[in-house]
Amino acid sequence: MLSMTRTYQPVAVCGESRKHGSEREDWEAIPSSTPTREKRFMTFVKDIISSSVEEGNQPLVMIDSSNCVRLWPWLADHRINANNIEFKMKSGSPLYEHMQEEWQGARIIRIRQELAPGIIEKKDRELAETTLEDARDKKELKPTYWIPSASSPMELFRLNVITGTNCSAYLSVGRKTLQQEFRGQSCYRGIEKPVPLKTSDAKEKVKNPAGLVVHELTTISPFTDQWPTPNPLEIVVTLRQPEDDCDRLAALVESLRYGFGHYGDWTSLPAPLFFERVVRDYISAFTLSDEEDEAEED
Repeated sequence: MLSMTRTYQPVAVCGESRKHGSEREDWEAIPSSTPTREKRFMTFVKDIISSSVEEGNQPLVMIDSSNCVRLWPWLADHRINANNIEFKMKSGSPLYEHMQEEWQGARIIRIRQELAPGIIEKKDRELAETTLEDARDKKELKPTYWIPSASSPMELFRLNVITGTNCSAYLSVGRKTLQQEFRGQSCYRGIEKPVPLKTSDAKEKVKNPAGLVVHELTTISPFTDQWPTPNPLEIVVTLRQPEDDCDRLAALVESLRYGFGHYGDWTSLPAPLFFERVVRDYISAFTLSDEEDEAEED
């Protein structure tokens, strides 16, 4: 059995001992983007995909470019091109070129977060005039009044953009939001809202002889709180095979945003990218000093 002794220090002292990066003695921080780091990252990606293709695995590769674009410039909007997949340094020096020829059988999907704007769809809510004595059913009622009812569609959208890059772009909006608000509200003016009539004890909704709930129109104040409009996730299908359907590939990637055994709601990223943040917590962003490296070699 191992024994452990705990020591406690004042907060000010703890703050001095918990330094990060180059402030820690014998540690050197790695910048977010350096030529060495770029080269290592691109070489790593190339080796992993090439090895999988050579083994005949026909891999589906998803890359979150939100951060990786700093290390692999090809992922940027103005460089991405399924007809010319290349690993090139920011300085312009090429490492590997024409990878689409070597990666026959692979599929490359670029994922990007938090840049696409929310999608608002303008709709109208149809209302039919009725009374408490009305016995007509829904099929017999005809709309007589309309009120605006904008909503956030929760679907997979394909962007019809012709760029000559042989890439297909999609926006994925999660099917479920954690909060729901009445649709069609305004942030600067009051709007009409149908509110169900209730009995005197406010326990049950009032229905007419046809069994339909009767509503009355009321005016609600402008909505000034935060609106839960989900940001779409960008899905760009780049490298694919001649027999592939881009829509089906995008739908497959979107389906990986839900259905985890331990989590019932939609996630911001498809699996396994969603678990990357957990892995990141266990990876140090520092490298040991040269002296310690030499000591290990001895």
